[in-house]
Amino acid sequence: MASQSYERSYQGIIEAQILTELEEVLKYKESVSKRDWLEEIWWRRLQGCERSLEYWHRLLLVRSIVLPKEKDMRTWLKFSSLCQRSGQLSLSQQILETLGQKQHQSQSLSSLRNIELCKYASVKSLYAKGQVGEAWEDMS
Repeated sequence: MASQSYERSYQGIIEAQILTELEEVLKYKESVSKRDWLEEIWWRRLQGCERSLEYWHRLLLVRSIVLPKEKDMRTWLKFSSLCQRSGQLSLSQQILETLGQKQHQSQSLSSLRNIELCKYASVKSLYAKGQVGEAWEDMS
């Protein structure tokens, strides 16, 4: 399959990655001690993945079984940015709104930093949509 076409073989690699991550989801549920390690492995693996909305979305759906968006903030912010670059501005905005709402509900110290990251990403999204005035207002 790899000799026929890169696209066809890459699809198979993504399928294998999804199956591997499904297996790792079970490990994630079973072992609290391995969670941080698995989260970092998932992040690194995704960084090596082609910047494709389809591939990223499929992988994130698998992870979201055990890893809520607000706990995997860096990945979802990156996906939101990828959505913006691909012209999926409404999907990007939806992700940012969900993340922002979850962070405002949390009272932890780390959530304050995450709120600022969400605000920044939201301003970028407004700017990408051409709503420059609103973006400037939100920055102040």
